[in-house]
Amino acid sequence: MSIDKKTVIGMFVTPDAAESCAERLESLGYPREHLSVLMTDPTRGTGFRIDTHSKVSEGAVVGGSTLGIIGALIGSVAAMGGLTVSGVGLVAAGPIVGFLSGFGAGAATGGIIGAFVGLGLTEHEAKIVERELDDGAVMVGVETNAVQADDVKAVMEEAIARQVWVY
Repeated sequence: MSIDKKTVIGMFVTPDAAESCAERLESLGYPREHLSVLMTDPTRGTGFRIDTHSKVSEGAVVGGSTLGIIGALIGSVAAMGGLTVSGVGLVAAGPIVGFLSGFGAGAATGGIIGAFVGLGLTEHEAKIVERELDDGAVMVGVETNAVQADDVKAVMEEAIARQVWVY
């Protein structure tokens, strides 16, 4: 019997809320490689100060909040080049990178909404994601299955996600 794959996306107003969610998910057994993070480059610069000079292979988060899991994910983006969608100024880490990289050229001309619609969100929801990111929110996504999707959604809501979608 096959269990349908699901992705749960939560939009967090603060980096601390996003980190709290990621820590809780990891403590419940969701591996980091199933977590995706998406934010604007300015949010990465203000909420997650990354110093790639001290630990080039993995990046290091300095100052600000103690952002272990998300800091490690975006630190790896900074150290390895990760995905930065030029023209839009988005920084992504995790499984979402593979999907969004296919939209890189289009994203610079407004295709980021199309990318989220391609992920399964409605156009209205995709516009909300775009607006939230522009306002400094951090998106956390989790690849899971249909059985666990409601649990992941509950964790995101407990971590004070402004919006949560399951698709």
